[in-house]
Amino acid sequence: MKKIIIAALLATSSTYTFAEDFFTISGKKISLHEKPASMVAKLGNPSKSDSKELYWDNKGSPITATFGMWGLDGLTISKGSFTIDGKTIIAGKDTPNTIKSKLQKYCRQIEGGQASKLLMQTTRVGAEGEIYIIITTVADGGVSDKALMNLPVSSVELSYEDPLSNPTCNY
Repeated sequence: MKKIIIAALLATSSTYTFAEDFFTISGKKISLHEKPASMVAKLGNPSKSDSKELYWDNKGSPITATFGMWGLDGLTISKGSFTIDGKTIIAGKDTPNTIKSKLQKYCRQIEGGQASKLLMQTTRVGAEGEIYIIITTVADGGVSDKALMNLPVSSVELSYEDPLSNPTCNY
């Protein structure tokens, strides 16, 4: 009986450890619970900062982090990666089509017209699904929806706000 209890406790703690979602930026692991001081320690001094936002130029691939009372409220990257449920999404490399196979549940919305098109794919993470990961792909307006699905992801963003106005999404 003791062995069963110990095995159950190990399985529970191991699942939590391996289920962590995080960004990898410049080889540094950024969790969803960072504070401004830990972001500066990992990424260096920001190019710009104020009391609620830090901005790094990151060699032409900007990183913006916003903070609230409990830490990281938002993070946007145009190069780097995000690991969700053990699968990695790479901004600038993965496409909306390759992301479909990596996400279990997500919503997608295409906006725009003649001038430009914007495709957003969102999924929810966090202990209670309270955090949205927004994966954006941008293209010229003349691009077909099918071609847009094969273009590299332009940015990946963490937010506590759902950017999609589609009430039919089922995360």
